Amino acid sequence: MATKTPAPAVDYSTMNALAKLQLARLKFLQAGVKKTGKNIHLEFMYFELQDIVPTAESIFAEVGLLMVPTVGKDYATAKVYNCDDREEEPVVFEVPFTQIAPIISNTGKVVTNEMQALGSSITYIRRYLWQLVLDIIEADSIDNISGADDGQDASTPTPKKTRKAPVTQEQRQEIKSELTSAPENAASEEQITNLKTSLKKLMELDPDQESFVQSVAVKTEGFTKITADVCDQLIAGVSDMLTAYETQEG
Repeated sequence: MATKTPAPAVDYSTMNALAKLQLARLKFLQAGVKKTGKNIHLEFMYFELQDIVPTAESIFAEVGLLMVPTVGKDYATAKVYNCDDREEEPVVFEVPFTQIAPIISNTGKVVTNEMQALGSSITYIRRYLWQLVLDIIEADSIDNISGADDGQDASTPTPKKTRKAPVTQEQRQEIKSELTSAPENAASEEQITNLKTSLKKLMELDPDQESFVQSVAVKTEGFTKITADVCDQLIAGVSDMLTAYETQEG
């Protein structure tokens, strides 16, 4: 019986950084990394940093790449180095960086201190840097809108707005099936609805608070593991924040 000849080992050491990076992107795509981040309303899932890094670092070690992130005052940078050629210039990715401000209620109570806010900011920007480096695809939240006001010729048909495909019932059930059962003395559906409404208003007033809102969703496992007492405390705390914003606007 004929035996299969094993495929020859790939010699990554002769490749430049761009060739290695292209291979790394393909390997990451083929790895089938699962998203574990859950949107506040469970409408979709997204990649957490912990989903990306273990697989990405393993692939980079295999092909001989090193990603070095740097966070500055206004910009964050990811430099991808070729470990087999110290003289080769790195591939550079750069994005604007704005630190998330600490959350303080109108009573003066610190909800997140400066170091916690900085940590959240760095975690967020590292995730986005890895997404750029590996060309990771996420749903586009901005509609592509163009028309006559953009200087478009009147004879050119106006393109339709691009919308995200609606979430199917099967996808909703898949997300829900990953969540554990509610704890003892769990918050009622009305309490959870009130909490979600308050958090939604908070993000509408200040989109920078998304990090805080998502942390609440993650820690409560999609609002399925939260007691009535904790839910009431969160609602009261968010209410204080909303009042503070309204006071500032007034």
